[in-house]
This record gives sequence, structure tokens and C-alpha cells, in this order.
Amino acid sequence: MSVGETVSDVLNLMSIRKLDGKFNHRGALIQLFPAMDATAQLVFPHLEGEGHNKERMIEFVDRSTLIITKFTFLWGASVGGVCSFPFSQKKLRNPRVAGMATLGELLYFVRNNLTHKTKTDPAIIWTDKLQLKCNYGKDIVLPQSLVFGLVMSVVTSDKNKDKKFSVEHHWNMGKSIFPLDNTLWGNKSLALAIHEKMKAENLN
Repeated sequence: MSVGETVSDVLNLMSIRKLDGKFNHRGALIQLFPAMDATAQLVFPHLEGEGHNKERMIEFVDRSTLIITKFTFLWGASVGGVCSFPFSQKKLRNPRVAGMATLGELLYFVRNNLTHKTKTDPAIIWTDKLQLKCNYGKDIVLPQSLVFGLVMSVVTSDKNKDKKFSVEHHWNMGKSIFPLDNTLWGNKSLALAIHEKMKAENLN
């Protein structure tokens, strides 16, 4: 399945409520990881082979922090550089900073837990609030909007400018509707410009 088709499937999955009335963010995130992998391989072609899977993923996320946080936290704080969270060293192999995890390291840990375990340790909790936090491995709290932030990191990567959605999509952002069409692929500046316009509309 192509990156464009995968992203379209993720967006479709995020728009459907389960029988309990909740959205399947866990399933959407698991389905998105291969598209993130494929994009990371294009961004870092020198990191070839399965032995570099972890390094590629962490670098891709950490270098995409601005676009991820813009579309995760909407009109709230965004981070232009690497952001870190307190994390148990026992749960993370060879962290860049002892007792801390970058967003890339945190998401790589989340990925391994979601794809290989039915019960995660520490627990991964989804929230509809715009917050992302962890407390030294006790709980990892992920905002539901994080999946959309990660989707945008894939869509706006300049290595994906030749990709296409299987169908056009729209995403509710506060009072506004964000149009997801093929002009956004590989076009980070356009995505950020639309975001800033919507931010002004929502805050005024």
C-alpha cells in the first residue's frame, strides 16, 4: 500500500467511532507507523536496513517537532526544536539524556508497546485534552490530536511531494475545517500558512 493510501486509511479510521462511542486512535496510530517508516527512509537514505529503524524513526519525529506540535496542539504552544519529557531510564535504551525522552524516543517506545503488547507498561492513556505528558514511566498521556500531527509530518515532508491522497479529506480544527488535498504533499509552508490563518479565525 502506498504512503498516500495509508494516510487516507488512517484519516478514515480516525473519523469512525467504535461501538463504545470512542475513536480508534490506537488503531490509527499503529496503521500510520509504516507510512512514517517509509518517509523516514526517504529522508535519511544513509540509514539503511532494519538495524537503523529506531534511529530513523526517532530522527524523523524529532526533526518534525514543529509541524507535529502545531497540528497536535492547534492554537496552543508549539515547539520548534527538540522537546523532552521525564522518563524512566529502565524503560528506554540508550536515551540521549538520562531520565528524559525526546518526542521521537517517546513515540518509538509507544510504537513498540502498541504493536507488540496487549497491555502496555507504562500505561498509554488517550485524552481529548490538548496535553502530552509522562511522569517517569508511570503513565503516558497522549492527546487524540497527536495522530493528526503525525499525519501532517508525513504529508508535508518534502520527500513526499509526489504522493497523493486516495480521496480528499477534511479535518475539524476548532471553528475551522482544514482541507486535506494533494496540494499539501511536500508543502510544509502551505500547511503552516493555512494553520496560521485558521488560528487567527479561531482566536478572534
